[in-house]
Amino acid sequence: MRCAIGVVVHNGLEFVRPCLESVIRHTLLARRDDEIIVVDNGSTEPVRSYLLNLRDRHTQQGFRLVSCEENLGYGAGQNLAWATTQVQLWDFFVALNSDVKVLSDDWLEPMIEAFRQDDNLALCGPDSGYRSLWDSGRGYAGGEAEYVEGWCLAARTSVLRQWGFFDSLFEFCYCEDADLSLRLRSKGYNIAHVPVPVKHIGGATTCQLTGSERQRLVEAYYRNHELLRARWGKYLKTRTFDEQ
Repeated sequence: MRCAIGVVVHNGLEFVRPCLESVIRHTLLARRDDEIIVVDNGSTEPVRSYLLNLRDRHTQQGFRLVSCEENLGYGAGQNLAWATTQVQLWDFFVALNSDVKVLSDDWLEPMIEAFRQDDNLALCGPDSGYRSLWDSGRGYAGGEAEYVEGWCLAARTSVLRQWGFFDSLFEFCYCEDADLSLRLRSKGYNIAHVPVPVKHIGGATTCQLTGSERQRLVEAYYRNHELLRARWGKYLKTRTFDEQ
């Protein structure tokens, strides 16, 4: 089974470099049948030159670079990666944060195996992240498996082709992953969390934002959680999708 992997980047060479080099080493150079689409969300130097160098070195192995003039945010960046790839070639699309480091050549296998075992599985991700939702829409670890976090989210491409990926109404970042999970679960699909050999720093991308982008992040946090509650309020109160 073949995978396309979308990585959204905005500056932060100290975590972008180990992320991309680990994905290249453990995916493109190990499996040789996959594709990586890096969306550069308006990075400045030295990240811009670093990404161009990776593209020149690894294009033949399946490395693709999409450069944007501005920071589109995580959800829009992953939607661009999804729209850019030739989805008919891939069984799965994996959304990956740029502060994730891959630790093993077989890092995709636990998620692929979960899809093999469940034909109704739409989304899969690591069991080391958040998976449950408070009534406020915020995520937490433990509890029922209600959503798959977007920092490492594998999706069946046939499902995304039918029902879409991240909703563009969730601007910049936050809640697009919970909304996608709830939307697909409301259609009758399953989600799963499995052990995946990856390391997630967490917050590295957002912590390096300053000025107007920091303000944009704060505004997105409150706006997107409000939208999530407005859309899925009945579910958050009852944990059912009846008449949702």
